[in-house]
Amino acid sequence: MPIKKLSVLALIACAGLAHAQPGTLVALPDTQFYSDSAIRFPQFLQQTNFIKDFRSAYNIQFVSHLGDIVQNGSVLIEWQRADEAMDVLDTIVPELPYAAVPGNHDYASTGNKATLAANYVNNFGASRYAGKPWYIGSTSNGWNHAQLVTIAGRQYLHLALEWLPASLVAGQDDSIAWAQGIINTYPNVPTILSTHEYIIDDFTVTNGRSAGGEAIWQQLVRNNNQIFLTLNGHFHRGTDGDDGERYEVATNNFGRPVHQLLSDYQAYPNGGDAFLRMYVFNEPANTIHTVSYSPKVNAVNTAGAGLSRFFVASPATPYVMPAGLPALTSGTVQVDANSRFDMTVDFATRFVAPPSPPPPPPPAFVTYTFRNGVNGYANTQDTYVAFATPATAFGSATIVKSDTVDGTPSGQVHGLLRFENIIGTAANQIPVNATIDLASLSLNTTNSTATASNFHRMIATWSEASTWNSLTTGISANGTEARTTSDATVTATATGVISFDVTNSVSAWLSGEDNQGWAILPVGSDGWDFTSSEGATVSQRPQLTVRALAPGVQRAIFQNGVNGYAGTLDTQLQQATPTSNAGAATSFSIDSDDPNGTGNDNHVLVQFRDIIGEGVDQVPAGQNVLINRAFLVVEGFDAGDGASVHRMLQSWDENVTWANSFGNNGVQNTGIEAVTMEDTVIAGTTGRVEIDVTASLQAWVQDPATNQGWVLLPRGNNGWDIRSSESTQPPQLRVYYTILPATCDTVDFNGNGVFPEDQDVVDYLDVLAGGVCPTGTCNDIDFNNNGVFPEDQDVVDFFNILAGGICS
Repeated sequence: MPIKKLSVLALIACAGLAHAQPGTLVALPDTQFYSDSAIRFPQFLQQTNFIKDFRSAYNIQFVSHLGDIVQNGSVLIEWQRADEAMDVLDTIVPELPYAAVPGNHDYASTGNKATLAANYVNNFGASRYAGKPWYIGSTSNGWNHAQLVTIAGRQYLHLALEWLPASLVAGQDDSIAWAQGIINTYPNVPTILSTHEYIIDDFTVTNGRSAGGEAIWQQLVRNNNQIFLTLNGHFHRGTDGDDGERYEVATNNFGRPVHQLLSDYQAYPNGGDAFLRMYVFNEPANTIHTVSYSPKVNAVNTAGAGLSRFFVASPATPYVMPAGLPALTSGTVQVDANSRFDMTVDFATRFVAPPSPPPPPPPAFVTYTFRNGVNGYANTQDTYVAFATPATAFGSATIVKSDTVDGTPSGQVHGLLRFENIIGTAANQIPVNATIDLASLSLNTTNSTATASNFHRMIATWSEASTWNSLTTGISANGTEARTTSDATVTATATGVISFDVTNSVSAWLSGEDNQGWAILPVGSDGWDFTSSEGATVSQRPQLTVRALAPGVQRAIFQNGVNGYAGTLDTQLQQATPTSNAGAATSFSIDSDDPNGTGNDNHVLVQFRDIIGEGVDQVPAGQNVLINRAFLVVEGFDAGDGASVHRMLQSWDENVTWANSFGNNGVQNTGIEAVTMEDTVIAGTTGRVEIDVTASLQAWVQDPATNQGWVLLPRGNNGWDIRSSESTQPPQLRVYYTILPATCDTVDFNGNGVFPEDQDVVDYLDVLAGGVCPTGTCNDIDFNNNGVFPEDQDVVDFFNILAGGICS
């Protein structure tokens, strides 16, 4: 169905309606057990008739059904009952906007979206809302809908998304992309998102979201400031949950709160005892009042067993609603405090568009790439020489070999590889004065190996015409033909592309050593082949990638055991063994299910101490230090779901355990133990993994005392294993920074508008000595704004500027 765009006047119509009467949004979660039973069905009718009968009294302005409308998506009688109950809403005058999302039970086969949702579309697709002024449109398959509604005088965009919208089905719409398009059409309109699965009532899931909910958060919610409220059902009575209720506040990418709420009463007696959720928008009080209510008298309402986030006394009869609405005098109000509370929403400021983010820092690197057939480069030389065919040259071969036993008569095979003309003054060459940060060689393995090959820098000259004989019985790593020590080793590898570090080699060539490339010498008898520069597929040819520091960028590297550094701390908190200390472990696993099937978390802590200061190897502090990039580098050795990386807010050491620290429940990213919003989310891959922690380092150079390191929290139940600082491959912190030119304050130190004047000098020296500013408007004593004060340079710069000079 085409999307309908309302006028700008309609979008701002609420501007003059401040302090309108509170308005109510009603959520109907999981009615499946009403629809599948003629005995229980009257409860569904009780819900919608309550909405009809009390629409005016409670100013009900929108209804959102949260999915699982029926129990069996292929059973027509269940859809007929659901349609009958929801038809009640169509009889309300004036017209009441509503939405109904498909849950996992609403597909033809429960939980299988590939079986489609024909009955849902026939009953609750776009045609149901045709001609409604508040209905914007749907995806082409009719599974997702958008509405524009008014609640308490303010206009809201409502997105009704299918179950697991991030899980795509072949031939069906990308509902996340569709939702983003709707948001783009209605920018800055406060947005409510309803979907079937999002928050889970299992409080061992610390951020509250299921895997499907996390996908929605990452792909849609966190990136759009205007989404401030999410509603879902689906989950009921988790292992330590609160009878299908939960409330969590997350912080989006703009530092704004997102209120996330679960309500699902299907596990109550009689399939839910007609409980529904009312959200009362009360703008004068800056609250959304939340209450779980059943129109049935004496509905079962035992308190949930989970986290009691709020303390509310048992409700009196009648139950007092927010000002302007009558009390609830009949039916049943849930007694659990998690069922009735106020959410704080600053309506005046929450929906103001956030300021534009600061521009990204200048690049830290200039990258050079060399591969035959790419950007005009054609200077790769490669071949191999073989004992079995000592007079044969293989410069035109499409592979390069390394083996100890090959051919007849059996003997060694040595590979050769060189990238010529990579250093110089041309546009695609590495400048002679460049600082190499990292160089990697990527090769496409065509014949897997179980043994190793070493890369030794060649000393002797060679060409693609070289043979075993011309190189005097192959190549020896004897310090004459090739370096005795290898720069890199390729261990057992499967077919496909492999990349490894060759920084030492490229740095040596940049320092003036003759570039003769590498001799590739075998260690074991299982030969290794890779695609040569003559390979037919360009993307499989050898590639050398060199990352050099951009002009003006400086670098600091911290790793235990390197250049005398020993400040890395790391450990693991293990829920399964809460008193175990892992400070001496050589590896960690970031996991939400360890051991498998237990649902226990592992949280990993990492900190690099003494990294900021005035030492030669430290990163300087101050306002004029710009972090271009910073990487936490870890070695992954068992792939998994990865981690979210959060700055720690509390101090810790390697003696911490799950049981003795952080409230005995691991590290919570709620803004107290760790920041809510992660620096980054990283995939759990093997080998060298660079984790971008630029934001952390920029914060720490402004206030070094806040460096408490990071916690790596699991992203799923497939654990990601990494090496620790006690291993032979310890974590590394690489920081790339620029010292910005100093920006001095004005010489009108006392801010009286008269300058230059003697009183500015007197006041500056007086405040520097600890005195009080006589005008009350003096600048601070950090005159050059370098973050260091008091210091002699501030005084020098003050008098220098006073005399007409420039800021140092």
